[in-house]
Amino acid sequence: MNSLRHEKMRSEFAKVGLGYPFDVFVMDTERFEESKNIFGGLAYPAQKYGRAIDEAA
Repeated sequence: MNSLRHEKMRSEFAKVGLGYPFDVFVMDTERFEESKNIFGGLAYPAQKYGRAIDEAA
């Protein structure tokens, strides 16, 4: 199974029962680093306002 898909599935199971809705977006580190400063991109608000809930080493 694709590792990004696996991480997305793992995050979906982890948030069950938390009591409030939110979205989890999974992307590889290289793509995140390339796009984190591009306004309008998915990584931009994550870099500016978000927080990591699980960082792969």
